[in-house]
Amino acid sequence: MIIVKLAGGLRNQLFQYAFAREISSRMKTNFKLDATPFDIYYKHHKYSLSNFNIKQSFAKDSDFLDLYG
Repeated sequence: MIIVKLAGGLRNQLFQYAFAREISSRMKTNFKLDATPFDIYYKHHKYSLSNFNIKQSFAKDSDFLDLYG
């Protein structure tokens, strides 16, 4: 599984999403989004991918435990 930590404005988020989607396709695995930085760090940027008709699956705490142990 690939977890992409989203950051920045809309262009950065779109790039990060597209990159994660392509890499997960090549590796034949799934990917999830981590949008927690928008709750914690970012005051000027918001999570913007919800405005598009794209596959959005968000990482849960258990996903991080599975990856990092």
